[in-house]
Amino acid sequence: MNIDVHDEKKLQKNYLLDNPYLIPFRRSDLKRSPFFSSSIDQKQFVNAMNFRNFVDDQIFAHMIFPHTKEEFLFKVIPGPCTGSEVTFSLPEGSIQDFEDFIFKGLLVDNGKSVIMMQADPILITSRLLNVKLRKTGVIYQARHAKRYQCKNVNARVSHDDIEYAGALYEFNPAGLRIELKGIPWITSGSQVSTEPIIKVELMRNGRLIFSGMSKLIRTENQGKTIVLAPMNTLQKRYGERKNRNPRLNLVPSPEVKFTHPLTGMRVSYDIVDINSSGFSVMVESDSSLLMPGMIIDEAFIEFAGGLNLKCPVQVVYGEKKKKNSIKYGFSITDIDVSSYNQLFNVISRADDPYARVSYDVDMASLWNFFFESGFIYPEKYTSIAQYKDDFKETYKKLYHHCPDIFANLTYERNGVIYGHVSLIKAYEKSWLVNHLATKDIGLKITGLYILKQILNYLDSITRMPSIGMDYMIIYFPPENRFPNNFFSNAYRAVNNPSHLSMDIFAYLNIDLPQSIPDLPKGWTMRQSSPKDIQNLRAAYKQLSDGIFVDALCLDSQKRPGESIGDIYKKYGLKRICSSYTLFHDNNPKAYFVVDQSDRGVNLSDLINSIKVIVPQNSSVPWYVLHAAICECGKDYDIKTITVQIFPCEYMDRAGIPYKKRHIMWVLDTRYLHSNIDIIKNMARINPAQYLKGVVSSFIGGG
Repeated sequence: MNIDVHDEKKLQKNYLLDNPYLIPFRRSDLKRSPFFSSSIDQKQFVNAMNFRNFVDDQIFAHMIFPHTKEEFLFKVIPGPCTGSEVTFSLPEGSIQDFEDFIFKGLLVDNGKSVIMMQADPILITSRLLNVKLRKTGVIYQARHAKRYQCKNVNARVSHDDIEYAGALYEFNPAGLRIELKGIPWITSGSQVSTEPIIKVELMRNGRLIFSGMSKLIRTENQGKTIVLAPMNTLQKRYGERKNRNPRLNLVPSPEVKFTHPLTGMRVSYDIVDINSSGFSVMVESDSSLLMPGMIIDEAFIEFAGGLNLKCPVQVVYGEKKKKNSIKYGFSITDIDVSSYNQLFNVISRADDPYARVSYDVDMASLWNFFFESGFIYPEKYTSIAQYKDDFKETYKKLYHHCPDIFANLTYERNGVIYGHVSLIKAYEKSWLVNHLATKDIGLKITGLYILKQILNYLDSITRMPSIGMDYMIIYFPPENRFPNNFFSNAYRAVNNPSHLSMDIFAYLNIDLPQSIPDLPKGWTMRQSSPKDIQNLRAAYKQLSDGIFVDALCLDSQKRPGESIGDIYKKYGLKRICSSYTLFHDNNPKAYFVVDQSDRGVNLSDLINSIKVIVPQNSSVPWYVLHAAICECGKDYDIKTITVQIFPCEYMDRAGIPYKKRHIMWVLDTRYLHSNIDIIKNMARINPAQYLKGVVSSFIGGG
């Protein structure tokens, strides 16, 4: 075959630049390997080839282009082999021709090692290659870490304001080989003198699976292929912390299993330590498949006994340890409420055998605890006794069947409850902490332990975006010494009402008249418009620097089938939140938030009540405000409604007596992690400072 110079260059261009199945080969790379080489017999090589045939994988044919003496590797598909003869074919889509090259041997890349076997050609056609294997070959232990081939992983590489598109061809934690599409890398050649910092994003099916910085090691194929070394930078999701939730070494160790996002391989690792927001694994450095920045959309954490929790995770760090091992840290990036509660239950019980979270609470033990601890005191029981059957039914649903909207933490021994706190989804993006009560176990002051438990619980769950816990609400009366001391101190320590606020409400019950009075002439009330909600925010800001109105989520975007009312309805419960505005001559004078829920969801009806916000300079008389409250009260179909009025000073000026005051403590959880050390420090209380009965007090009576 006669080929002129022009044709030769054209062939080289086609083979070298335009064909991903043809790879330049430098034997000197193997000879420079710092590791040893050893021999392999024909039988072992045949087994390696047959395995690749079984998994529809490829090996390489070592070929030489006779006119330039350049060496290349063809990607070829091996047929089944029973002896020394084997036939190879070219993959679909490849454009090279066996007849244009001289066959030299075969190469199998195991990722960590390279096997080379010489063979003698028997038959060569343009698309088929039949050869006879020799007796022995050579294994080059050429890499510190195993290299893995990748499929269907797109790459986006950015450097010097230039963005390159390509595909990830090979991967190990120390190197990424990316084949570029379109323009070649601007620094052409086989080796570059500098190592520029490059941003790399890898995607599969349009989803980001890795993002991180890398250094350019070299270019190949005249800039069509680049080899990058990931910098393995720590992926900080949150700032440095002193009071982190403890990571525990569980026995037996749980496992994490997932499909590797780059290779598509199914992998499994033993977890060496874990808490409710992340875990760590230990991996041998020469066979690692992990690198910081890697995103796994679906991982499964399996515990002894069959508990299997699904969640997305991200590798956030890799730390070298002794004995050729690396410790990798994973962060749980999201999880549903039910799975989180199961995870927290396993970890909290391992840390403290009395602490637990479950949906199998013994209701008789719970009710007995509420009465024994004084959580349900005589006056409160008198107010709820007539509805006791409704309360029992509501609690049975909440504590056994409502994982999306309810969670409870208990401190118990031998089936006897000594501490309890529950959380309920109160608004679209806000949860209410309620039903906090304790009684001591001998000399053990349970209140401090349940407080530690709820803070650790909130520390992690607020990181999970799908749970929708943007705000945390806690109510308590100021005369309740323990919560007032703790939460007020936390408020003062944070010292930023836009992060954590406290507002005081007047709390009273109003009996509805048989005939609801009409509003006086000139006064009207309507359901609040978006503009009215804006006016409410402005009016509230004149009264407080806090975030109470934000936590009501009055202007949250509600999508069909996903509103809080729909979720409650799924469990046979009611949850409605409406807002109204009172006008005098078209000027807003007061705002009403009408919360409706089942009896017993909160014992003090905090989300089954009417909240009234009276602007600073409003001149609304009490008889008008009372008439407006009664109008809103028609929605409840009961004789007596619970009302909370802000600010209390309005009631004081009007000379209207009210039952008690409630402090509404609201935390914006976006700032929890910058303030959690402060809040947890508040929980480090010397038990001697508090009397035994004080720590048994409750938050807000419900």
